[in-house]
Parts: sequence; C-alpha cells; structure tokens
Amino acid sequence: LDIGYIPNGWKKANIILLLKPNKDKQQPSSYRPISLLSCLGKLLEKIMKQRLMNIIEQRNILPEHQAGFRPRKSTLNNIIRLTKYARNNLEQNGRRRHSAVILFDIKAAFDSVWHDGLIYKLNELRIPKYLMYYLISFLQNRTASIEIENSLSKLFHLNSGTPQGSPLSPLLYIIYTADSMNGLPEHTQYGLFADDTALWTSSNTTSSLSSRLQQASDAFQSWCKSWKLKLQPTKTELVHFTLHPRRKFKNPVSV
Repeated sequence: LDIGYIPNGWKKANIILLLKPNKDKQQPSSYRPISLLSCLGKLLEKIMKQRLMNIIEQRNILPEHQAGFRPRKSTLNNIIRLTKYARNNLEQNGRRRHSAVILFDIKAAFDSVWHDGLIYKLNELRIPKYLMYYLISFLQNRTASIEIENSLSKLFHLNSGTPQGSPLSPLLYIIYTADSMNGLPEHTQYGLFADDTALWTSSNTTSSLSSRLQQASDAFQSWCKSWKLKLQPTKTELVHFTLHPRRKFKNPVSV
C-alpha cells in the first residue's frame, strides 16, 4: 500500500452480461455488464472504500441530497422532498404555481468515468498519500474479457470507467460527480441517487417554468460535457405537476 501497488491479477475482470428487467434480448443495450473480480482484491477494496467514505463524510464533500450508497440515506429522502415541493406549490396561499421535474439518464455512467478527471478530483481532496496511490493504481492498467456461454473474449484494456461489481465503484462515481450541481440556477432544486439526477423548479406560468427548466438543463448538460459524460435524451423524462393534466408546455425543454 505504501508504494501504491495492486497486483495486475486483481485488476483483471471477467465481464458477464445480465439482461435488464423487461428488456428485449435482441438489443445489446438491454444488458448490464457486471465485472467478476478477484475476491482478495474486493476485500481490500471494501477496506479502502470505508476509509475513503469516512474522510468524504467528515469533510461534507458530497452534495447534501446525494442519496446513493451513503449511510442513513435513500431514494425516499428525495422522493419526500419532491412530493412536498410539488404539493406546496399547488396549494401556495391560494395561488397555484406550476412545478415540474426533469429526470436525466447518463449513458453508461460508471463505464464513462474519465480516469484523469477522477484522479484530478481525488488529488484536490488532499486525502492521505497511501490512499491516493492505491486509488491511482486501482484505476490504471485495468483489463477485462467478456464471458458469454463459458467462452472468454480476448483480453482488452479499460481506459475509462469504474468496474461495475467493485465495492469502490459507486463511491468513486459520486465523488466524480460531486460538483455537478454547483452551477444550477438558484431557483432549481435537485435530488441525486448515484447516476440518477432529478432537477425541479416552479413558476407562475408554464412558459416561465419551461424557461427555468431549460436553464437548469443547460447548466447540467454543460457540466456533463466538461467531464466527458453523455446524456441519453430518449431516456430523459419530464413530469409536470399541475391540476390541469391536459395543459402542455408551449415551449418544450430540449436536451
């Protein structure tokens, strides 16, 4: 650990593909890649994850409303916040305000983490040197092969991403995206669960609401572009909270 060395065998993954629920078996995007990793390597990863988590939580580095993979937090926290927000706007002093939420989907989120960007952010945290050396070694020189019906593909190098199946990956991802909400407009609130992002706001009119949502969406898209993450417009949803469900936005939000 003092020299930041992890055996290459611990950084080799056999990737299996699991079919997502209710998805078409014929579509490659219907499968989730899971990395089968060294048991000894994963044991050490769990230890280092706990040490890193203690530092992160003590310094309040993560966004307040990031509920993913953190102690004493869950999706319920953000669901309650959003529900109260929408209800309060519908009942506000007799004046009913429009509110809406955009639910973003990041394409291959864990697999798209930019290694140099993550190392830069970890270095900015000023964590203990041994831990920093370990994490750099964890990210570098990773290899994998894909297993299908007991057959393995040729070994290939992984130049980005954190392995799905590693105890460290979720924590590294939420550290990587910890500043993603910093550029949001003041009128926008957010809720996060790992790579799932929800932005919501309110206004007196649908046109003003649409404008506010677009500002928030543009800010988040700009951050994603800067850190080499891509949104999936086809999986992005907008929910409008109103007493008039047939009323539609005059100016839809673009992603």
